[in-house]
Amino acid sequence: MKRALFLIPLFVLGLLAGIPRVKAQIVVGVRPVPPVYIGVRPPCPGPRHIWIRGHWRWSRYDGRYVWEEGHWTRARRGGVWIDGHWEDVPHEGSRWVPRHWR
Repeated sequence: MKRALFLIPLFVLGLLAGIPRVKAQIVVGVRPVPPVYIGVRPPCPGPRHIWIRGHWRWSRYDGRYVWEEGHWTRARRGGVWIDGHWEDVPHEGSRWVPRHWR
C-alpha cells in the first residue's frame, strides 16, 4: 500500500513532464478598435533613423493595456520594420501579428 502511494505522485509527475509546450494563437471574429491616442513625434536624430510608432500592449503587471510611446531607432542594414497588424485567417476571423524586423 505504501509503495502504491509512493508511485502515484511519480506517475503524475511523469505525465506532467511529458506534456509538450505549445504556442497558443488566439483568433478573434471581430477586431478590437484601439482607443485614439495623439502623441508628438520628436525631430529625427539622423538620416539613418526610422520612427517606430507607439502601440497599445498588454501589461501583466497592471492587468490592462498600456500605451507604449513611439521612438526613433537606427534602421537595421537590410532589414525592414513591420508594424503590428491584424491578419485575416480564412474561415476563422483575424489574428494579431506582433511588430518585428524582417
